Amino acid sequence: MDYKLSFPRHVKKAIDIFQKIKDKINLMIWIADARSPFITSKYLFSFLNKIYFQKNIIIFVNKMDCVDNFNKKDFENFIFQRIYESGKSGSSFHIEYGSIRNCKNLERLLKNLVKKELFLNCIVLGLPNVGKSSIINCLCRKKKAEVADIPGSTRNLKWISLEYNIKILDSPGIVLPEKIEENELIELLRLSILNYSFVNVPKEKIKNIQEY
Repeated sequence: MDYKLSFPRHVKKAIDIFQKIKDKINLMIWIADARSPFITSKYLFSFLNKIYFQKNIIIFVNKMDCVDNFNKKDFENFIFQRIYESGKSGSSFHIEYGSIRNCKNLERLLKNLVKKELFLNCIVLGLPNVGKSSIINCLCRKKKAEVADIPGSTRNLKWISLEYNIKILDSPGIVLPEKIEENELIELLRLSILNYSFVNVPKEKIKNIQEY
């Protein structure tokens, strides 16, 4: 059975703002969750289908310290297949792995990119509660972005300056009004990436889902 995700007003507002300023942005960082890498990456391509963006895109798989085994080859094959199917091969995709305590590879990649671009205006995107704000704080080496364990904590777009001519735009968790399969919904609810405010689930169905 499929369910439909809601479209929170603050997310719609953030996407509208991004539409207006996207020409000034030359890097998108999509944060995926290593505990559910395929589902949390899949929605990047749903987002790209709605927002035209043909520039640098980094997929950063966060929370690698929360998983024992991670098959990078399978994940990368999944991403490259999605790139091919979506027709987004004109964009420059990079995949990096790490955690909120270790984002050195991401930091190194940003420094290499800024040498080519002269400046980086980045937007950090992803589903709620995958660690977007925590990754920004890791890059800043101080708390500049609001962090909480509650999905949907970040409500506004906020520019944060790093060194080396890099600016990062923190954003709310992206939830688009589209269908989600029941098994995917169960997994995202179990990991607290989504909560019930993000999905139109009839009350009589909630108990059944919680019992999985």
